[in-house]
Amino acid sequence: YLLRIKGVCLMEAGYQDQAVAVLRKAVDLDPDSVASRYFLGQALAYRGSIREAVSILEKVISMAPESAYARKTEAILPQLLQLIETEQVISDEQRWNTYFRTAFEYDDNVPLRASNSPGDSPTESWRFSYSFYGEVRFPDQKIDKLPFTLGLGYSLSGSEYERSEFGIYDLFSNDVSLFISRDSTLFDNFYNIRLNLHATDTRLGWDPYSRIAGTSLSFQYNWLGMVASTLSASVDSKDYDEDTEFPDYYSLDGKEYNFGFFNSIYLLDNRWVLGLNYNHRRMEAEGIQAELRSNDLSGSITTTLPLLIRLYAYLGYQQEDYPDYYPVGRLDDIWTVYASLQRPVWREKLFLEMGYTYSTASSDYDYAEYQRNIFSVGLNLSF
Repeated sequence: YLLRIKGVCLMEAGYQDQAVAVLRKAVDLDPDSVASRYFLGQALAYRGSIREAVSILEKVISMAPESAYARKTEAILPQLLQLIETEQVISDEQRWNTYFRTAFEYDDNVPLRASNSPGDSPTESWRFSYSFYGEVRFPDQKIDKLPFTLGLGYSLSGSEYERSEFGIYDLFSNDVSLFISRDSTLFDNFYNIRLNLHATDTRLGWDPYSRIAGTSLSFQYNWLGMVASTLSASVDSKDYDEDTEFPDYYSLDGKEYNFGFFNSIYLLDNRWVLGLNYNHRRMEAEGIQAELRSNDLSGSITTTLPLLIRLYAYLGYQQEDYPDYYPVGRLDDIWTVYASLQRPVWREKLFLEMGYTYSTASSDYDYAEYQRNIFSVGLNLSF
C-alpha cells in the first residue's frame, strides 16, 4: 500500500521513471492488487510505453471486471489503442522524429486563371515538390524526469516547375521552431498542451521573398473514449520583399490570426476516423485591398482498405471576405475535394501515395473565378 502511494505521488509530480520502478515493485509484492496494476499502467502511459501500458491495463479488467479501476481503465484504454493505431507511439528512447515527402504533380491551372479569361498563355505544368520536417526533444517527458517536453524543430519545403514561365512560383521555405508541451490527464482523460514559436524564411531562387515570425498555442483533449478535440490559436507577423509599388492598397505585410477547432472521431474499433474541423482566419494587412476574413469548414474520412491501402478523403469549404476591396468589397467561395491512396512499401515507414485534388472558386469578380485539377504521385518516409 505504501509503495503504491509513493508511486502515485511520483507519477503526479512528473517523475515517471521512478514511479514505474516503485509501482512495479508494488505489483511484485502484491500481484493481486488491482489498484497497483492500474496505476502502473497509467505511469507507463505517461512515460510513453503505450503498448506495455495497454497490456497491464487489460489485465486490470480481466482481474476485476466490476471494479472502479476496471471502469476507469475502460475509459482510458480506447485512447491508448488510438495512439497505437495512428502510429503516434514513439520509441521510449527516441528523442527525434523525421518526416520526408517528395512528389511529381501535374497542375492544370497553376496561375489560377479565370475560366473566362481571354489569355492564351499556358496554365498547366508538371512540378517536383518536396518537404521535410525533423524535431529533437530534450528533455522529453516520455523519457526524462521532468513533467514537460522541450523541443527544436526544422522544416523545409519547395517546388520546381517544368515550365520556365512559372519560375515565379518556385518558392523555397525554411522554418525553425521552438516548442514546449505537456501530456497529462484531466478528469481521467488524456490531454496535451503545446506552445510553439517559429520563424520562416521564404526565397524565390536565392532572392528573399518573405519572412514570417509567429507563435501558436494548442490544447488537445481526448474524451468519450473515441474523440480527440483540439483548440488552437496562432498569430503571425508577415513581411514581404518588394511587395508592391502601392503598399497602402496592395501590400500583404501585416499580421495574420487563426483560431481553430479540430476533431478526430474514431469509429468501428478505430477502423474509420472522421475529421470535423473549423478555422477562422483574419489578415490585418497594410494594404486595404488585402484585408481578409476567412471561415473554413472541412470534413475528412480515413480508413484502411484491403491490401493495406490507406484511404483519405477530404472536403473543404472556404468563404473569403475582403471587406475593403475596391469599390464595394469582395466575397469568394472556394470548394476543395481531395482524395489519396497510400500503401506501405517498406515496413510501416515508407509509403507510396497517389492523390487527386479538385478546387473551384466563385466570386463577386469574374477574374477571381477558376477551376483547378492536380494529380500527384509521391513517396512519404518517416522515422
